[in-house]
Amino acid sequence: MKINVIHNRECLEGMYALPEKSVDMCVTSPPYFNLRDYKSEKQIGTEKKAEQYINNLCDIFDGVSRVLKDEGVCWVNIGDTYKNKCLLQIPSRFEIEMTKRGWALRNEIIWSKPNPQPMSSKDRFWTSHEKMFMFVKNPKKYYKQTCKKSYRSN
Repeated sequence: MKINVIHNRECLEGMYALPEKSVDMCVTSPPYFNLRDYKSEKQIGTEKKAEQYINNLCDIFDGVSRVLKDEGVCWVNIGDTYKNKCLLQIPSRFEIEMTKRGWALRNEIIWSKPNPQPMSSKDRFWTSHEKMFMFVKNPKKYYKQTCKKSYRSN
């Protein structure tokens, strides 16, 4: 039995090489929408429309669902993007599409960034947070929270 194995492959190719229901947890931070070009034909994030990006991203998580055990957990850290001075609501669109595809959203965590990256825009606040989602395949399956004591505040 292999534990704690890291696979460094193109994500869909790598996932389909794994057996069904063989993964306990997925933790990922996918590329932002329209912020970087990684110069790869298969990259995500350079789509023309936000809807295409969300659809392509969720297609990958369909593959994650295939390899994730029934009691497994999928953590996704995802940031937002602006276009024409408007916030695109990428994290909200993503969580809605994931639940449409059968995922159960168990938690939404706000990752506060006390020292955000400066922005040149003068007509809005700097982005000082990102969202982290906890998805499960089946909300009725038991999830053992082993770290709950470390997250409690006194």
